This record gives sequence, structure tokens and C-alpha cells, in this order.
Amino acid sequence: MVQRWYWASTFSRRYSGSSDTISYKDYTEGRDWIRGERTEVPEAIQDASTVIPVELDLSSLTRGGPYSGIMSLLVLNDARDFGTFESITVHEVDDHHIFPDGKLKNGATGSKYGKTARNQILNRTVIESQNNRFNIRDHLPGDYIPDMIDAHPQGEAGIKDLLQGHFISEDGFEALLSDDYERFCQARKEVLRNEIERRIRASIDWAVSEEMV
Repeated sequence: MVQRWYWASTFSRRYSGSSDTISYKDYTEGRDWIRGERTEVPEAIQDASTVIPVELDLSSLTRGGPYSGIMSLLVLNDARDFGTFESITVHEVDDHHIFPDGKLKNGATGSKYGKTARNQILNRTVIESQNNRFNIRDHLPGDYIPDMIDAHPQGEAGIKDLLQGHFISEDGFEALLSDDYERFCQARKEVLRNEIERRIRASIDWAVSEEMV
């Protein structure tokens, strides 16, 4: 229950404002629910499925609690480094652009993107802070992903498996190879939305979020 409450609160921005009253309410409701003195799930969890699609737009998320929440999910998902192919330790994490910021800014993928579009959480992941084995900070995925495939003992299958740890699906993998930024972001958005639903154990009507964009 505590984990459900944590993720529901994180992605609904429940504590983005004044939190004293909310903290007390969550404490008492959670306590009573755990003790069996309350039959309804706490408000934080109950309201999450309707609040999250209003508060959370992954395409414009560049900072704040939900952003940090996604980064935490990456570490919990045992995301492995793009260079060493090994699990990343918390003390060595670097917040990294998957499609390089400069390339998106100057239109290397066919379109020029603004700051928010370049820095959105859908284009960010974790790697080891000192790693630049495949020069991924300066090259598009269509250049460095094939190098990763060549270097991985299991080839393409190994890289696809590694990318799943970063919430990148088969469709996302294909988008990386073709440097299709829009397709990549959409594919990754779907995976992250599914993971958020899994964490709070509730279905979310994401169409609400799309209508507000």
C-alpha cells in the first residue's frame, strides 16, 4: 500500500503545494486502512487515476517530482549502462539525452526542436556519469546504436533487452535506428504510461492528457 501511495502521490503532484494538511490526511487514512479500520483505499490512491492524466504530461515534463519519479523507476527497473552494459549504481548516475540536445536543436533529425521538446523526460535516461564509450553525447542513435550492437556479446537481442530496462520498446528501438524522434517519444510514452499504471495498480484514461495538450 505504501508503494502505491508513493507513486500515486508522485505522479499526481499531490505534494506540489502546501503539504501539511495533505500529509496528515494521508497518514491517518493510510494508518486506518492498514489497520483494517477503513474499507476505502486512501484518497491519494483513489483519486490518482483521474488526477494523474490532468497533472502529468510526459511530453513537457522536464523537472520536478514526477521527473525524478521516472528517473527512480529507471534505476528500480535495473537500467543498464549504454557503454558497459552493466547495472548502474546510484552514485554514478548521469541524466542523459538519448537524442543529443544539440542535434535536435539544429535540426539534424529533420526538424528543429525547442528547449522543452529536447529536454522532455521521454528523451532522458540514466547512464554512468563517466561513460562515453560510443560517443553518445555527440551522435544520433542511428549512429551509436549499431556500434552498441556490434560490441554487445548478444548483438541486437542483447541491446533490445538492455533498452527495455530504459522503458524502450521494440517500436522505440526501430525509431532509434531510423533517428525518428517523434516516433521514439510516442513509443516510449506508451511504455512509461503502462509502468505508471502498474505501479499504482489502476487504469488511467490518458486521453484526458492528450486532449489538454
